[in-house]
Amino acid sequence: MTDILTGKYAATAVLAALADRERSGEGQRVDLALLDVQMATLANLVETITIQVVEGFMAEHKARRPRPAAVGGEENLGCARGIEPPRAPADLL
Repeated sequence: MTDILTGKYAATAVLAALADRERSGEGQRVDLALLDVQMATLANLVETITIQVVEGFMAEHKARRPRPAAVGGEENLGCARGIEPPRAPADLL
C-alpha cells in the first residue's frame, strides 16, 4: 500500500514541478521517501479512527444520560437576560 501511495505522491510532485518549470523556467528536484508517505498516511488513518471512536462514545453517552434542563439567563455575564418572545412585524414599525 505504501508503494502505491508513494507513486501517487510522486506523480503529483512531478506534475507540480512541471507546472513550476512552465512558470519560472527553472527545474525542480523531487525527493520522496516511503517512510514519509507511510507516516502521513498513518496520521490520517489515526485521525479518522479517533474521530469515529469519539463520535461513537458521544452517541452512547447521550443515549444513556438524559439531557439536562436548560438553565441560565439570570446571571450578569454581559449576556442578554430576560429574553422576550419575538414581536410581530407590525409592532416593529
